Amino acid sequence: MYYKESKIILIKIKKAKRILINCHRSPDPDSYGSSLALYTMLTHEFGKEVGVVCTSNSQLSKEASFLPNFKVIKSVDYSKFDFAKYDLFISPDSSNWQQIVDDKTVELPKTSIIVIDHHSTNEKFGSINLVDAKKSSCAEIIYLVFNDWKAKMSADVATCLLAGIISDTGYFQFTNNAKIFVHAGELIELGARKGEITDKLFRSKRFEDVKFWGEFLVNLKKDDTLKFFYSAIPFEIYKRYGKPSKIASEVATMIGSSMRDLRFGMIMSETERRVLHISLRSKDDFDVSKIAAALGGGGHVHASGAKVEGLPFDEAVQKVLQTARKFAKENAK
Repeated sequence: MYYKESKIILIKIKKAKRILINCHRSPDPDSYGSSLALYTMLTHEFGKEVGVVCTSNSQLSKEASFLPNFKVIKSVDYSKFDFAKYDLFISPDSSNWQQIVDDKTVELPKTSIIVIDHHSTNEKFGSINLVDAKKSSCAEIIYLVFNDWKAKMSADVATCLLAGIISDTGYFQFTNNAKIFVHAGELIELGARKGEITDKLFRSKRFEDVKFWGEFLVNLKKDDTLKFFYSAIPFEIYKRYGKPSKIASEVATMIGSSMRDLRFGMIMSETERRVLHISLRSKDDFDVSKIAAALGGGGHVHASGAKVEGLPFDEAVQKVLQTARKFAKENAK
């Protein structure tokens, strides 16, 4: 048994008639993969009625649309959503309530909530909280939970889980845990379509997306004293390239793992006027999740994210840089 919570979660699921699962705001493949793996398992193996939702404030990713049952995900306005239609709410890969609803007017529902997550910043807002910050991804935790249940995992379930693992580890760049390679191998043996995952997530960029990468590179700057890089793109440029999703995160990973002598980096894009999204990456023991948390976000030691709202572009960028420099000075080697 990997987790003592697995048995309690299974009992809750068996008792529930209607189950709700969420993707977090601006969902990444770990969010999609975790949610859809749960959906596929609970509908196909347990015969449950399950809904999967995501805040309408976020655009659903076309790159992740290859995942099995992707079309079941519904965009909803949480301020009008009736949680009472469900007697169980399972929240994977979400460290706090706002990461789910993205609306400060929406309060926690009375529906029983199960939180499954791997972020050390998780606020444990559920009635049951399975949080394991040592795991590479939420998908890896769910894989272990399914093992605890001795549940039969189909190739579709395995594909969803492997997509989450591959994405959140940056194709295994952000982990040195040998167990994750074992788990990935087991998922491939179960039928996970690794080739399709690799092709859709890493080899299917639009021409405009690749051109947008160039904008970040042209604007790339570094702080030699505190050893970090950064690049920021205003809304006008973001809009010119068709408002691509997740490009900033991908650029942060690509650049963050390629430059020597720099401890961490930040890629920023203004996705709406006065809404600046920040992707943070580090290579050594520098914990970028602390910077993200100070900006209202969260994540992991080597990969985190946040957003700054309500400020003009230049002021938002300066706020991010001031916060980053504060933590960099406190953690200077």
